[in-house]
Amino acid sequence: METFMKDAILFIHEYRNMENADEQTNERLIKRVVSPEWKADHLVDSWSGRNNDFGSFFLNLSHDTQADFMEAWGIEVAGKQEYKTALEKDPMTIIFGKPPVTVTWLHELVKYFYNNGIGDRKNLILSNLPDDDKRYGNSTNWGNYILSLSSDGRELVLQQLYNHVMAGKL
Repeated sequence: METFMKDAILFIHEYRNMENADEQTNERLIKRVVSPEWKADHLVDSWSGRNNDFGSFFLNLSHDTQADFMEAWGIEVAGKQEYKTALEKDPMTIIFGKPPVTVTWLHELVKYFYNNGIGDRKNLILSNLPDDDKRYGNSTNWGNYILSLSSDGRELVLQQLYNHVMAGKL
């Protein structure tokens, strides 16, 4: 479980860097991470049209491309090569296959950020809530909120989110 928390914190830190970087920096990142070249070019255009909205960008990537970004940011994705091999053998794996757990976890986390504002919930204990105008559900607000917490606070929030978003997914 500790690895999943560290992965999430690193992931949030890296995607916030991407959201704050200039377009040329992100173009270089995408072209370094994504192949073939035509796909990288397409994703550069996609990123440019999303106004530095990482969540919108990330949730529209295939799971294998999500894994590529994770690994580029230093997050180990156990089972990535097996998943990519399965995709090569049977393209329907993209629909019916099970992506690596790390990919599922971080995908579901960003999806949660997009579908839920930052506020009191029956099933989630949150401390040090941001101002009302920073509670709208998106990757930026959630990322800033989680990174603003102490180590213990981050772990508490991410542990609860992991339990919530991964229920029934393993």
